[in-house]
Amino acid sequence: METDPSLGFGFLVGALHRRLRAEWAERLRHLDLTPPAALALRVLHRHPGASLREVARVAGSEPINISKVLERLAVGGLVLVEPSPRDRRANSYQLTAEGEQLLLRLEEAMLGFAKWLRENSGPVDLETLKSTLGELLQALPPHPKS
Repeated sequence: METDPSLGFGFLVGALHRRLRAEWAERLRHLDLTPPAALALRVLHRHPGASLREVARVAGSEPINISKVLERLAVGGLVLVEPSPRDRRANSYQLTAEGEQLLLRLEEAMLGFAKWLRENSGPVDLETLKSTLGELLQALPPHPKS
């Protein structure tokens, strides 16, 4: 059954999110990564030494969910966990050399996904759409659990 756009904007955005996430997950399969793991790698690349709470905040996720992702990445040798130099109660996380190498392959997958999006979005300017969605996200009140 096809998605019915007349059901409303939120429904349409939700359906799009689920389908895009499934497509992205399929494109990550050959890297043995999930979308949350790929996101965590990207966050740590941009914020080396970040704490669990910092990674969760940047990723827009709950710390408990990110902790499970980071734990799997650490067990896989992709992330190094050390006591935080800023807060003795927290850990800091950073990519290992293996994690940085995987990140390069992840970036290639991202470029391929972006190309696919451009080819399948018709006349829509994706940068404008991305900017508009970001503005809408910022205008909404924070999620009660954040």
